[in-house]
Parts: sequence; C-alpha cells; structure tokens
Amino acid sequence: MLDNLDHAVERAIDALKNIDSSTLTAERFIGRMMIPTTQLGLLFHAAEHAQRHYGQLLVTIKTVRGLFQQGSIH
Repeated sequence: MLDNLDHAVERAIDALKNIDSSTLTAERFIGRMMIPTTQLGLLFHAAEHAQRHYGQLLVTIKTVRGLFQQGSIH
C-alpha cells in the first residue's frame, strides 16, 4: 500500500509542476452542488482530502499490524 501511495504522490507532484500558474484563479466547481471556487481552491481541497485518506491508511496499517502481533490473524 505504501509503495502505491509513493507512486501516486510522485505522479501528483509531476502533474502539479505542469499546471499553468495563470490558470490558478480560473473558476471551477466542487461536487454535485457545483460550489464555486478557483483552480487553486480545488487543489487545496484535494490536498486536504488526500491528507485525510493518508491518515486513514496509517490507522489501517497500525490496526492490521496489531492484529498480526496479537495472533488474531494467521
């Protein structure tokens, strides 16, 4: 899982490097409700979302390791 995450982060960084900075204030929309924002706002939102999933991944890893250490999973 961590290797997949590392590769995804590398791809995301490469994509961010190729964003035209003149488009950062262009209007964009979030979700089904079409909440108005900018491209920069979307990038910030995506970063927050990714951070939450990363935290969930860490909790999952600790939980699975704990189950193996307790002998609950063979």
